[in-house]
Amino acid sequence: MPIIDHNTVPETSWRPNYRKWDLAGPKDGISSNLFLSTIGVGAGAPLHFHEDDEIIVVLEGTLEVHIEDDVHLVGADHTVI
Repeated sequence: MPIIDHNTVPETSWRPNYRKWDLAGPKDGISSNLFLSTIGVGAGAPLHFHEDDEIIVVLEGTLEVHIEDDVHLVGADHTVI
């Protein structure tokens, strides 16, 4: 597992209100990205599914998360996997 110095990884342009860094790629034997987003009230991603793992860390505020038929309100200092 590589150790990444965030100061050495260039930021990649992606979409409004998101910052993105490609932390590891083919040369590392894995693919891993870091996204930092500021999401306004009532905004967010459409319902979707990932084949790969996704980890969401809530730094502040509350995030509404739909997992199968359940809806969860996830607050700051919590992680959704």
